[in-house]
Amino acid sequence: MRRHAFRDRRRRKYLFGSVFGGYLRYPEFAFTPVIRGNKLWAMENDAPVVLSEEIGTDRSFATDDTNGYLFYFTYSGNVLNAIWYHGLADYAGFISFLRCVLALYAEKTGFVLTDEERKILQGQIRQSVPERLPATDPYGAFGDVSCVPEYSYVNKTGAFGIPADYDYSLPYEHGYTVSLPLTPFLQKTRELGVSFVPLLADVLSVSLGAVYEIGEKPVVMMVPADFRQLAGIDTAVNFSDGMLLPVEPADRSLPVEVRCARMKGALTAQRTLANFKRIAGNKAAAVASFENEQTALPETARSKQQPPVPGSFRAVSSAMSYPGKITFTSGIDRMLADADLFTWIKGTYTLTHTFGDRIRIRVYCRSDRGLWPEKIAETLSSFGFAATLEDRGRVRAPKIDPGAFACVN
Repeated sequence: MRRHAFRDRRRRKYLFGSVFGGYLRYPEFAFTPVIRGNKLWAMENDAPVVLSEEIGTDRSFATDDTNGYLFYFTYSGNVLNAIWYHGLADYAGFISFLRCVLALYAEKTGFVLTDEERKILQGQIRQSVPERLPATDPYGAFGDVSCVPEYSYVNKTGAFGIPADYDYSLPYEHGYTVSLPLTPFLQKTRELGVSFVPLLADVLSVSLGAVYEIGEKPVVMMVPADFRQLAGIDTAVNFSDGMLLPVEPADRSLPVEVRCARMKGALTAQRTLANFKRIAGNKAAAVASFENEQTALPETARSKQQPPVPGSFRAVSSAMSYPGKITFTSGIDRMLADADLFTWIKGTYTLTHTFGDRIRIRVYCRSDRGLWPEKIAETLSSFGFAATLEDRGRVRAPKIDPGAFACVN
């Protein structure tokens, strides 16, 4: 934050109060996951939220390290870090929580609040989901497996799988950041008649095909889409799911405007209520099937984290998260010097976001060679964008182990 060093005791007190005030407005985060009868439940938690000056400390979610929560905060100097488990909330949900925390901090430190910020603080206290882990709700209540989506991508051969150079069990990825100005990128999207995502997906797909022997398999990017507005649901917990954006072997020689138009069409066709109801229903059914298995739930969860078997069918080549522009309110944005996002998933994937006039593409690889991020930067530069590449080295994963969840009768 600009000129706000949390070393000052008074400002630390304001920060603690703001985190607590935000927590009160988001009670769906106020739980500890527990296992009861081989089912995952949410047990109400009123312990203090962890707000620590120990940046870099390796903490395990849902344990004493985090007072049982699936999120915690750290701070140092004028930097505030919010760390959360994706099973608790997607980007849109957790950023709405942060928006409330920062509005409270602005109020406590004497900033003149805008109408937008006052509205946030006057908002109704949210209601928690009783007894079941929020990750299964509203999927369980909203999902409908009988829905027939208007569009379904049929992938007969399986998507190209990105090779990994080191063991899947190792608790780290190699991180890279490709950075470029936002304005010329948006100008290019207008020229092509598409939004941000189709052009980004095309750059990632073409770059992947340029550094690996793809063969006759399609490159399939999966981008999460937020369905809150479409469904008319206001929730901070997960309410998004993946849309598939394929580039078939025959498409690779097509002009960029044709490929992007096809990406746009696939994205539009999948952003429908029926499609999401079917996806949500399938997800809720999968959770129920895990709970009904004879194997203990922690062991089932660990088995789902195993790497794909070489040569097995893959639905996607890589996930490309795009939460969009990080924005809180006009007043809070001016209070911040920068806002940044990082993520961690096993596999090779990207996270792209913007703040101010800067695009950051985080590329995470299970390889130290950096072939794909180098080609992404090169491809962006070929459009005339001033793209730069930063090697961030190996990045360790936050810890989440279902076996650490408390078991209660």
